[in-house]
Amino acid sequence: MTRKAVGWAGAIGMAVVTGAFATGYAGLLILLPLSLMLIALPPRRPGMIIIGLVGAALLLRGPADPLTDFARGWALIVGAWFLVASMVMGGGRFLSRGLTAIGASAGTVAGMAVFRPGAFAQLDSNVHMRLSTAVQPFLSTLSGMDGGDALVEVLRQGIEMEAMLYPAVIGVASLSALGVAWWLYRRVAAHDTASLRPLAEFRFADSLVWLLIVGLILVLLPIGAVAARTGSNLVAFMGTLYALRGLGVVLVLAGMPGPLGMAIGIVIGVLLYPMVAMATFVIGVSDIWLDIRRRRAAVQPPGN
Repeated sequence: MTRKAVGWAGAIGMAVVTGAFATGYAGLLILLPLSLMLIALPPRRPGMIIIGLVGAALLLRGPADPLTDFARGWALIVGAWFLVASMVMGGGRFLSRGLTAIGASAGTVAGMAVFRPGAFAQLDSNVHMRLSTAVQPFLSTLSGMDGGDALVEVLRQGIEMEAMLYPAVIGVASLSALGVAWWLYRRVAAHDTASLRPLAEFRFADSLVWLLIVGLILVLLPIGAVAARTGSNLVAFMGTLYALRGLGVVLVLAGMPGPLGMAIGIVIGVLLYPMVAMATFVIGVSDIWLDIRRRRAAVQPPGN
């Protein structure tokens, strides 16, 4: 029986997620790692290598500003680590290699920051400035309305929260971008239409729950602002992964929805986002011990 795999709709969905989490930099996060894959990974056809070299050269040039330069550097580091993970881990699943690349990239950037005091503070300032500039028209409009001051304060708090969780946000965006890049690379270079498994099969090593636990400890203990922020980003990143894992469990139990069911699910998810996210997170964490999908497959009659 042919296993289901991510198709064009799934790849577009991952690209949308990348764009939503990395506004303005989705192209860099997807195309720069893709260029590196075309250059360094088999089958290494001359035409693909040339396309990769030209693409990388074009992406590493262009308009320069502090955040764009950071996005270029980050995409280059993530792409390089993904190549290393692919070579070392061989036929391992994409998600394992992608998470390894994100973790190694985060460690690399943290190590580089040790030799550049104030680099993180400058990045924070740049992110905050970009977010503030993006919502400034809304702030100006709301400030002149009745009750607008409360909405302005909510937006400002949202900016502060997004700036604080920027590492987790860019991490989620980068993992999604690697998924799109890998899907495109395998489809173009190897004519592989089953390089990624669907969301219903989304799962990762159970041992990664320790990252979530460490994050919670750093947030709850009065260790300091740096530890609290590190913990908050670990919780946000791993929380997103566990919410996706929980959503995969829900899709298996409820059955894959058709177009109408998918549309209704998206509307419910948007309107009831906090409750839906928390519910899928709890299901995802519980799946570590319950392994609901394996149990369901075990009791299914043959042929289903």
